[in-house]
Amino acid sequence: MVKALAKWHILIIDNDPAAALVTARGLQRLLTSDIEVTIAESAQAALNLNIETPLDLLIIDPSPQLQATSALISKVRSDSPKTTILVFTGHDTPRLRKHMNGLGVQHYLNKSVNIQQLSTTVSTLLTEASDNVSLEPPIARLLAQ
Repeated sequence: MVKALAKWHILIIDNDPAAALVTARGLQRLLTSDIEVTIAESAQAALNLNIETPLDLLIIDPSPQLQATSALISKVRSDSPKTTILVFTGHDTPRLRKHMNGLGVQHYLNKSVNIQQLSTTVSTLLTEASDNVSLEPPIARLLAQ
């Protein structure tokens, strides 16, 4: 049996494993088979992952490890500049936004949103990303080869 590959690959980084799991399962349920979700409990753990498919969306809660988060975002920006980054935090501050903006992050969402609102935002970001480059998602390009 051949496993169907997901259309989009999302990495969720949250130091709260329960929150990360709820987020991942909610997105998988609402976006169905269009996504593959990987979870990491910290930015450092994400740096150690061996992810073989291109990353389309990084959803990250930058607290409490801002330095490791900054290093990860810089690496993602360098290795995969087309990856969309969404800061998903319950501790949004002007200082955090300024710091994240300096790293090229443009999308923010407060954790007070429900999973349906998050799903809509994720779907919109992924669609915009593919529209902006006028290409299919990375995994679709691999399948076409």
